Amino acid sequence: MSDPWGDVDDKKDPNVHVPGEEKKTNAAVSKEESDPWGDDQADDHKVQGESDWTSTNYDSTTRRSDRRPRGGRSNRERGGPSRRGEGFQSERGNYRGSHTRGDHDRPFRGRGERGDRPRGRFPRGNRGQDGSGRGGKHIAERTKIKRHRLFENVHNQEVLFREEEQQIDPEKLSTQSHFRADKNWDELRIPQNILQAIEEIGYTYPSKIQSFGIDVILQEGFENFIAQAPNGSGKTATFIIGSLSRLDLANPKMQIVCIGHTIELTNQLYQEFHRITSKIGATLTLLSKDSKPSDLGQIVVTVAGSFLKSLRSKTLDLTNLKVFVVDEADHLFDSKTSPDFYNGIAHAIRSGELLEKVQFLLFSATFNDQIKGDIIKLLKETNEITIKKEELMLDLIKHYYIRCEQKEKIATFEQLLRRINRGVTIAFVNTCDFAMNVCKRVQQLGHKTALLMGRDMSVDERNLTMQDFRDGKYGVLVTTNLLARGIDNTKVTCVINFDLPRTITTREMDYVLYLHRSGRCSRFGRNGMCFNLITNEQELNDLLSIGDYYNIDINQLEDIDMVERLIEENLASTSSV
Repeated sequence: MSDPWGDVDDKKDPNVHVPGEEKKTNAAVSKEESDPWGDDQADDHKVQGESDWTSTNYDSTTRRSDRRPRGGRSNRERGGPSRRGEGFQSERGNYRGSHTRGDHDRPFRGRGERGDRPRGRFPRGNRGQDGSGRGGKHIAERTKIKRHRLFENVHNQEVLFREEEQQIDPEKLSTQSHFRADKNWDELRIPQNILQAIEEIGYTYPSKIQSFGIDVILQEGFENFIAQAPNGSGKTATFIIGSLSRLDLANPKMQIVCIGHTIELTNQLYQEFHRITSKIGATLTLLSKDSKPSDLGQIVVTVAGSFLKSLRSKTLDLTNLKVFVVDEADHLFDSKTSPDFYNGIAHAIRSGELLEKVQFLLFSATFNDQIKGDIIKLLKETNEITIKKEELMLDLIKHYYIRCEQKEKIATFEQLLRRINRGVTIAFVNTCDFAMNVCKRVQQLGHKTALLMGRDMSVDERNLTMQDFRDGKYGVLVTTNLLARGIDNTKVTCVINFDLPRTITTREMDYVLYLHRSGRCSRFGRNGMCFNLITNEQELNDLLSIGDYYNIDINQLEDIDMVERLIEENLASTSSV
């Protein structure tokens, strides 16, 4: 296992013994072993928690030149160099260079030849009784802390919910519904082999965005396309069917690239592509940091960070690329919140790496004027399908709020869960630390609950949790904003905003995020419910402002015992939108 502190010489010093080393286990998985992506794009916004550092008072009477380095033996004792950049030796190995970084992102900075201790590598502390300073022992303690902090879900074998993923009967929907189009699949310009695959999958009819979108994508000239449609209305199938309709099966080179902003969404996109590519004989690749250029198929699905790394390292052959798809494009093409991706694509376009013939397909439920302006600066000419913000929030979702005291918030949340007896519930918490507390508490009270977040969970653990979530093995999934966008699971019937969504910088209400969160419970014509826990008047005013913004009703639920009846009525009814 690689050392959790960073770049460490694997060669051990035979004269140094680390107490307790023989008792270590393989409980923790290193990032190098568990993260096939090799980037930070997959994580949600990380919250700074309590520091893992400890400090003690240093003897103020000791002269600086007589103090030991915080990494182990003094320069005189170990006989090693003290010049900046030449590193130092600890009980775990030789730490090389001033650019060595650990999990805490603190660089080691030497202090020249004056005998001063190095700064920034280890916390202050008096050397131990064995004269070993704060070296290997502290690293071993730090490793135990990191292993302890990894949250592991209990993966049950029992499947709680088995609802089949079938489309709603179109006869029950009005002609004004977003989920019913006037055309059938065979009326669109889709190749016969893909039409046959669609029929085998069970897509009985196209939605409005699928009917209009595929028609625009396949128009002669293949112009760039910005598509906006409500959550759960079929955007994913639109760009998958549209892009695959342009695929040349005789050409083995990469022709389609699809980008997601998180690992969870990217895995979902890969699985959705695979449902069709496996039936038409196309090659599909999930790009990771270990992928070789020779392994890439005709369609490549990847997370944004991995694509940028491959782009910068010149390992991708884009000469045959026809279609470049970005899901949740308003998040990735925002020059303010995602400057790395935006600037990387801008450079690729200006340098000619992404040729003018490439067709950009950008999909999301939310595009504001600023983001559209950023996109137009890059792509110049685009076709657009947009809808009014009042039409984004579907009437299929009923919104309620429950008032409670802050100290009773978890208890109220647990009472609400006891009364939700249908499907799977997603609960959104704003911080990772409190999400862990909430999850552990409801687990102790007997609920089959899982936690999913970007921090302190390995990629393997996150992937396993997502698979169990899709299989219906959990009644409740506690998560952060990691799953607020794009995730599609028809078993989800309720969303609970344990915390109202807020912007990271200003802490104001995030209207866009509220729409994406609540959209997890209404997929392709199904009804859903969204509950909000309110602890004070300011939160109530913030929540009601969302209702005014989207022109929806958010009603108070005065008696929590009404939840079970409301859910039954809501799921039994069919919207006429």
